[in-house]
Amino acid sequence: MKYRLVSILECPVCHNVLELKVFKETEIVLSAPIRDMRCPACVFCGGASHSPEDCAQCTGREILDGILLCPCGERYGVVDGVPILLPGDTSAFEQLQRRYGEKAAFTNKDVREACAAGLDADVKTSQRFGYEWTRYPACFAEEEARIFFEETQFGLSELKNRLILDAGCGMGRFTRVAGSRGGEVVGVDLSESVLSAYKLTEHMPNVHIVKADLMRLPFKDASFDVVYSLGVLHHTPNTEKTFSALVRKLKAGALLSVWVYGTAGRYADFITNPLRPDRMRFVRHAAAQRAYWLLVLAREKCSNALRRITVSIPHKVLYAFCHVLALLGKLPLLKYCTFSVHPDWRVRLLENFDWLAPPFQYHHTKEEMLVWCAEEGIAVEKMLQHGFIPKVGIRGVKK
Repeated sequence: MKYRLVSILECPVCHNVLELKVFKETEIVLSAPIRDMRCPACVFCGGASHSPEDCAQCTGREILDGILLCPCGERYGVVDGVPILLPGDTSAFEQLQRRYGEKAAFTNKDVREACAAGLDADVKTSQRFGYEWTRYPACFAEEEARIFFEETQFGLSELKNRLILDAGCGMGRFTRVAGSRGGEVVGVDLSESVLSAYKLTEHMPNVHIVKADLMRLPFKDASFDVVYSLGVLHHTPNTEKTFSALVRKLKAGALLSVWVYGTAGRYADFITNPLRPDRMRFVRHAAAQRAYWLLVLAREKCSNALRRITVSIPHKVLYAFCHVLALLGKLPLLKYCTFSVHPDWRVRLLENFDWLAPPFQYHHTKEEMLVWCAEEGIAVEKMLQHGFIPKVGIRGVKK
């Protein structure tokens, strides 16, 4: 964790400013000089005015272990470089106590018990996504950059020198893309995948990785210039509330890009979905459009029926079963009965698991998304064009 991150952190319970206590830090060997980065009144400088030399020292340090303390009594651990800002989660302190003894003890029993009640619903989601993203191959940098710019609908110049939130970063593949294009990026995820994200980006002084809940984000309101979330919000307990939580962290005039799983919905709405031009040519006629809608509807119902079984299967057993789907994903025609046709079998394996494993998986129409945007003051600039399987995505600006 970098010192500069503390300037935007707050307690997700009471929204107070957090105090940092450092147990262990290390120096980072910077691959290039730090220029033109956001320079907050950070805790490293004591909140006072600072010089470029101070900033060079600050960005050259990494907090490996420590505690973030709140006046409300809540405490959050920083373990192996990652701050864990989940109320009631004491797992970080078990590790810190083994390393540093009683000075790292979590003693506020009342706060711990009150907050821990909210963790149960997240355990299965965290466990399954952690299992997935710690196994995802981190070797598709060029493909991931292409996907990032296509799905966020951002231009390169819109990232440089911006403070960016990657909401649901997984193992950090898009965090790395945004960070390597000149933005200062905060990647957030609920699962153990943050460990992979940290390893993937630890050489980047402009990237921060945080373990936190998207519905209880530990950042001050109106902190970010850019927020994006690609295929994540529909895996939270309430997509609309999580969308609202993200918008609160945007500055006025800031950019937002979000996509969620689409649904067949009403035929009249479905046929106005923004298909990519290479797909549109197959459904120009009314009969083809009707057949397309029916196929998507049937696929959705079959998927929902299958998921009623798979979400109850132990995740390691389900992962083994997904090897069969990964094999089918290579076969002509049969591959369309699976949930991934990616050319790499490892990606097919994990994308099938990603579809079948999560306890929460909601599907939405573009009409729902547009209502959320109107209610939250987001002016929609573009809708995401997608393939035959609907994706509801927007790029917009906070008014």
